[in-house]
Amino acid sequence: MKPRGITILFTRLSGAGKTTIGQAIEKELRSHCCSVVLLDGDTLRQSLGKDLGFTKADREENTRRIIEVANGLIIQGAIAIVGVISPYRSQRTAARQ
Repeated sequence: MKPRGITILFTRLSGAGKTTIGQAIEKELRSHCCSVVLLDGDTLRQSLGKDLGFTKADREENTRRIIEVANGLIIQGAIAIVGVISPYRSQRTAARQ
């Protein structure tokens, strides 16, 4: 049975360094032969969330989609590093669960 992975979640305001920190962690983990994927909120919004705006409902849906991708990765045994803007407590709680 393949070991279950984990998610490392960064949530802060735009420009706070989520991607920069995520890239540094990704590089370090890869140097130890870990299976790791960096999920950048800005990049994913351009693909998975391109149909979404910036309403509360759209932001929640964008975060939900990213969480689903991360869940798929950890089931496969990967480490998912996620950096997203999550202004609503409910989103952060859902991501942790």
